[in-house]
Amino acid sequence: MRDQAKWLSLRVAALAAVLLCGHRLALHGQAAGTDSPAELGSPPPVEILRVLTLDNRVLASRLAMVYLQSFELRPGGNWHIADLDYGRVVEWLELAQRLDPRSRYPTLAAASVYAPVGTLEQARVMMDFVERIFLHDPEERWDALAQVAVLARYRFRNLPIALKYATSLAEHTAPGMAPSWARQLSLFLLRDMGEQQAALALLEALVMEGEISDPAEIRFLLERIGSPHTSGANSRSQGRVPKH
Repeated sequence: MRDQAKWLSLRVAALAAVLLCGHRLALHGQAAGTDSPAELGSPPPVEILRVLTLDNRVLASRLAMVYLQSFELRPGGNWHIADLDYGRVVEWLELAQRLDPRSRYPTLAAASVYAPVGTLEQARVMMDFVERIFLHDPEERWDALAQVAVLARYRFRNLPIALKYATSLAEHTAPGMAPSWARQLSLFLLRDMGEQQAALALLEALVMEGEISDPAEIRFLLERIGSPHTSGANSRSQGRVPKH
C-alpha cells in the first residue's frame, strides 16, 4: 500500500511538473514582449492523464481544470479571458467532464466564468457545452442549463437563444426533476417576445397535464403573462386556461 501511494505521489508530481513547465514557458513568452495571451494548447489524451494519476480520474479531472484556469492568471492588463480560443477551452472542459462525469466544476466554469465575459458567439460555445452535459443527466444538470438560459436573456438580451435552452430544459425534465420556476422559464420568455398566445397555449398544456394544479399559481402565471382572464384561473376542473 505504501509503495502504491509512493508511486501515486511521484506520478502526480510528474504530471504537475509537465503542466507547470508548459505554463512557465507560456509566461516566459509573454514576458518576452508579446501583449497577447499565451496560446492554450490541445488537451492531452485521457489515457495519459489516467496513467500519470494511477487511474485516479477525479484527480486527473481536477488537474485538467486547474491547468485550464491557470490561463486566467496572466501578468499585466493587456488581455482578457475572452481572448482565449473558446473552442480549445471547451476541449479542456470536455476532457475534465469525461474524466469525472459527476463533477460540476466544468459546467460551472463554462456558465459562470467563460460565457459571461465573451461575445455572444463565444458564449454560445459554452452554452452549447452546458446543454450537451445537461442532456446526459437532466435531473442533476438542470440548474446549469437554467443559468445559461437566464444569462442569454439578461446578459446578452437574446430572447430566441434563451428560449432555446429553456425549452430544452422543460422538454427533458419531468415534474419533480427540476423546480417549477425552471421548467416554466419558457412561459416568461414567450411573454417577453410578445408571443402571448403561445405562452397561454403552453400554460394550458401544463394545466391539462396536471403539472400545474394550484389555482393561485395559475392565476399568478396568467397575470404575469398578461391575460385579463384571471377570473377563470380557478377552473382546474375544466382542464383549460382561458384564452383571448
